[in-house]
Amino acid sequence: MNHFNVILDTNIFMAAKYNFAGGSLHNLKKYCDNGTATLLTNDIILREVQSHIDEDVGLMARQAKNAIRQHGELVNAITRQTYETIEATLLNASKSLYAQFDAYMAGATILSNEGLSVDALFADYFGKHAPFEGNEKKKWEFPDAAVIMSIKRYLDTTQGTAIHVVSDDNGWHNALKGIDGVVVCKNLSELLAKIAEAEKELYVQITKYMETCVAELRASAESWIVCQDWSAFIDNIEMCVECDDLVDIYVTEIALSPEGVEYIDREEEFASALFSGVATFFLGFDYVDHTNEVYDREDRVHYNTIYGKGAAELKVPFTGSVTVLIPNDGEMVLNSSDFDEVTLGDVEIVDYKLTPYRNDDDPYFAICPDCGKPIGIYNDGGNGFCVDCAAHH
Repeated sequence: MNHFNVILDTNIFMAAKYNFAGGSLHNLKKYCDNGTATLLTNDIILREVQSHIDEDVGLMARQAKNAIRQHGELVNAITRQTYETIEATLLNASKSLYAQFDAYMAGATILSNEGLSVDALFADYFGKHAPFEGNEKKKWEFPDAAVIMSIKRYLDTTQGTAIHVVSDDNGWHNALKGIDGVVVCKNLSELLAKIAEAEKELYVQITKYMETCVAELRASAESWIVCQDWSAFIDNIEMCVECDDLVDIYVTEIALSPEGVEYIDREEEFASALFSGVATFFLGFDYVDHTNEVYDREDRVHYNTIYGKGAAELKVPFTGSVTVLIPNDGEMVLNSSDFDEVTLGDVEIVDYKLTPYRNDDDPYFAICPDCGKPIGIYNDGGNGFCVDCAAHH
């Protein structure tokens, strides 16, 4: 089997959401562990990833901590001790991820930046060569240019070596285009597919088997769609409309296709294959509209709250992977499916309708025991009776 030297750009770790224990990053690490691949990196990339962990994970962890702190009811519900444990976990989230990243990169070959030509760097800058490209927004990417120079120097000093560079940055692609020994991939799945293809006969067998499993994968996708909580998406359609309860969900169409194989393990007798698709489904829900709501501090009630029923037809793209058992002495079997997290911004609204059925312009808080009328602020006669019946008591 061919050996693959691999260098991952910072944006690849970000796209994988720093999931070092699963998914594509984990599959690449398994190839490294069995000697099929070797990780290369640069000190600049290591620092950039740590910086983004601080920005992407640290910021969200602090926001989550503060959100819990602002809701005293929640703090009381989970006990102070539990909250302090959650708070400590959130505040240490970045450090925990640092440790995972360090463990993942342990043993990687670090391309040195020592002695890189500053003259050559500025020549590319003023000559508007990639990765600068003459685009003002890219002028700050001196770190990328330094990493690319270190890749070129590594190839010059290790004749006959090839490097697979994984980056979704067009500047990197343009800068490395046409250089002998460099293969550039847009994403990690593309690289992993190239590695898996080296197992030529088995790769073809798994690919053909996946084509026979489309119906089974559609059924898994339908179950996954139905089990998701789409309340948050409804809440994000209109600012003041809140999903009160999801009352109905059913899938109307699923288009799904296999997307190749990204990991093959002959010893453990399994493979990881990819799929993608688009699902169209219907949601029925109860909602509360706070658009014109007014709060009366004295009486502690809200006015003008609108309640109703909503219906939405949504279309969502999805991706995932499936484990295929490949026993040497038996037939292939689908073992388990894993779906990637859906980003709310990727969901398309095909149709959306709200139908109000109640407007609480005078909310009631009791029922008159004599006449059965709702008792609100304007007809409260006192002592638990409406104004019409209070005089009789």
